[in-house]
Amino acid sequence: MKTVNLTNISLDEAIKDQLIKHCHSAMLRRCLFGKKSSASLSSLLEIARSTELANFQAANMENTTPHDHSENTRHLTDSSVREADL
Repeated sequence: MKTVNLTNISLDEAIKDQLIKHCHSAMLRRCLFGKKSSASLSSLLEIARSTELANFQAANMENTTPHDHSENTRHLTDSSVREADL
């Protein structure tokens, strides 16, 4: 049985390891793993947050249906500024 000395691992390093290990996105995991040795925990968390937000926003844009566009157009034509008023 192999023993591991955990006293030499800082709490931040352990959290960085867990962040990478439990990341759902393979692309983000590779990115974080590549920066792990040189980046702080807060930097890795910021990268993960911004990547997650960007992916969420892109998914919302990509899942927009024509019905959604027509709803937005209807809302614009109901506003107080109309094309005929210009």
